[in-house]
Amino acid sequence: DASQIANMADSFAESLGYINRAIDLLRQEDIPELLANAQYRKGTLLYTWAQNGNPQFLKPSMEAYQAALKVFTRDNAPEVFAEIHHHLGVIYSEIPDEAKKKGIWAAVSVSSFKEALRYFTRETNPYEYARICNSYANALTKYPEAAQSDNHAKALSFYREALDVRTAADYPHERALTLLNFLEIGWFVHHENEASEKALLEEMESYIAE
Repeated sequence: DASQIANMADSFAESLGYINRAIDLLRQEDIPELLANAQYRKGTLLYTWAQNGNPQFLKPSMEAYQAALKVFTRDNAPEVFAEIHHHLGVIYSEIPDEAKKKGIWAAVSVSSFKEALRYFTRETNPYEYARICNSYANALTKYPEAAQSDNHAKALSFYREALDVRTAADYPHERALTLLNFLEIGWFVHHENEASEKALLEEMESYIAE
């Protein structure tokens, strides 16, 4: 709790110190569920910092989440399991590494996003579904170029899934962000013919106006 409060006060180093202390104490007491919860909190803490311009926290966030998954499984904690995999999907797509290993990171990223979408479906959890689709689309734009498919075109399909849920009436702010993502990536799509290129351009023009 002290870690969470320190984080809210932007005392990041203090927050990390508290959560690490909690983890050490819980490990000594051999309380696996509370330890996993602390690891989950640490992973989320570091994930948030990483997403705010601190990529050095990606790897320790990944390690904390992976430790939490040893206890929070698909069977006994499906929602937490899915949320962790959502964040891992993002982390795997962004973690710095040499070029030849990027394909491996992309593969495990895809696997994590599929795990997240397995629980957070459009029918049961539409808001979370749209959030994960948007994250998955962003990740696709960071994967190495695929030989058999166009990652950018695939990203647009997931942005469209998110936009179907993120309507102007219900989620105007989230919709605007997804529209901007769509417009940024739309220029990089490879077209098989002039008709598909024209159709996408018209779609983009409507989103620009919106």
